[in-house]
Amino acid sequence: MPATKYYIDVSHAGLGKFQRIQGTDRSVVNRRAAAKQREWDEQWARRCAVAETKQLRQEERERRASDRDAQRAYVEARKREAEEVTAAAEDAVRQIEQILQHTLNVDDRIDFETLKDKSAFAEARPLAVPPQRLPEQPQPLAVVYVAPAPSFWTQLIEVFSESARKRRLAAHAEQRRALDAKADVEYSRQMDSWRLDLADRQRANAEQADIHRMRIASWSARKALFEAQQKSGNDGINLLKQRYNARDPDAIEQHAALVLGASNYPDSFPQTFAVEYRNESKLLVVEYVLPLPAHLPNTKSAKYVQSKDEIVESELSESAQKKLYDGCIYQIALRSLHELLEADVVRAVEAIAFNGLVETIDGATGKPIRPCIITVQASRTEFEQINLSAVEPRACFRKLKGIGSAQLHALAAVPPLVRFNKNDDRFVEGRAVLEGVDEGQNIACMPWEDFEHLIRDLFEREFANQDADVRITRASRDGGVDAVIFDPDPIRGGKLVVQAKRYTNTVGVAAVRDLYGAMTAERASKGILVTTASFGHDSYEFARDKPITLLDGGGLLHLLQKHGVPARIDLRQAKGLVTN
Repeated sequence: MPATKYYIDVSHAGLGKFQRIQGTDRSVVNRRAAAKQREWDEQWARRCAVAETKQLRQEERERRASDRDAQRAYVEARKREAEEVTAAAEDAVRQIEQILQHTLNVDDRIDFETLKDKSAFAEARPLAVPPQRLPEQPQPLAVVYVAPAPSFWTQLIEVFSESARKRRLAAHAEQRRALDAKADVEYSRQMDSWRLDLADRQRANAEQADIHRMRIASWSARKALFEAQQKSGNDGINLLKQRYNARDPDAIEQHAALVLGASNYPDSFPQTFAVEYRNESKLLVVEYVLPLPAHLPNTKSAKYVQSKDEIVESELSESAQKKLYDGCIYQIALRSLHELLEADVVRAVEAIAFNGLVETIDGATGKPIRPCIITVQASRTEFEQINLSAVEPRACFRKLKGIGSAQLHALAAVPPLVRFNKNDDRFVEGRAVLEGVDEGQNIACMPWEDFEHLIRDLFEREFANQDADVRITRASRDGGVDAVIFDPDPIRGGKLVVQAKRYTNTVGVAAVRDLYGAMTAERASKGILVTTASFGHDSYEFARDKPITLLDGGGLLHLLQKHGVPARIDLRQAKGLVTN
């Protein structure tokens, strides 16, 4: 079964650029998208710097308009600017003319190690906040009482009166006791204050420690998740390498997608594609979306016109633009064949069929179309005999019996030499059922064969804008595929299988497993299970993280209403009329 494809749309409003980065490994797609975004940010910074320089030059010119020397220097600078524009235009054209030669200087083999994420967890470990210093316990106050010396008269009186001496000593003792009591009260107050302060600081330190432990736990969890995802992605790359070395068909397709995705083209090129590997014939079929004429550079040169203080650009002649485009398309076809064969180190691919498509608008209908304008098939043995460094691309393409109109820039359609396989003798002619659904009709009571045709008709409408081909299989009730959708979209498209279950009871996980088995047998990229009833918890758990869509009765009614079909689902009524 083809692996899940991931993509990220990268855009830059300032540069007006857009590119879809796609691949079969999420981490690789993320890194390539991030790298492209950084590249465009750097381009935008350079462009802003150039614009700022231009503004400064304009201000300088206005400020020194009367200065003849400054004016002359300004004119020379503007001429150099025009020369730089001319050089850039010539370089852009040269890059297009050398698209094929460029790949001959590149090793197109996939280095799986470079696809791995080996970065360290970027978030630093949280630092602990130093605890508050605990207050020191206060010491008991030392009371020093010095009794005042008695006066001469006091001493004289006490000579004759013992009681007077006793009263004086008693008063001194009372004063000592009062001071001791006051010291005890103050010490008790200090101890109470210390205990409160100590408790507050201990509580604050404990709370801070708890917060730090939670931060460490959260950080550790994020780090573990990062490392687990990193390991999972890297293990997936290791597994892909092992499967590719074992010539697993799905891995060969994923490998081919990696090769085409790694090919370096101008940012304006679509560079979207789909691949199909046929194990029996060792044939790789490629559908590649080519650039349009508007995607190629058309500036020939630039000249500074002093009288207008403008840099005027001149375009390539119409014939030169057509010649450049036609040559570019021939080179892309040959380059793709070369890259895929050179990168196929296990030599699983014996031949390649390349179909080059363009996404454009039909001038007669105004609707989007994807005509194939160039097609070629070449065997490995035949292609490896060609010296690409010395060929004339168009002649080489014709030598390989490639087909394309004499004027590729006209975007005339040609029949592909090899198409994606859509032939299946199980397919039968579908019947238009939706138009016959009466308002309020209970579709849960429909005959099961009519229900399958209704689902086919419904998905045909749903995919109408994508030019998808929806086919219903021959009538069977063995749990097989009821309909097949061939979606030509190179990103999300491919082969989709559909099973329709006109049930009145909950659909069990066994039906979802059957669908997954059918997807594997059909080598489909996605499966859709549609029912008039509902799905159990086990069904959703099994479908999780798999390319399976479960469409229950409510979702089916919503899709029918979207396309103007006024149906209803009454399971209670249906249970008395039909059986699952």
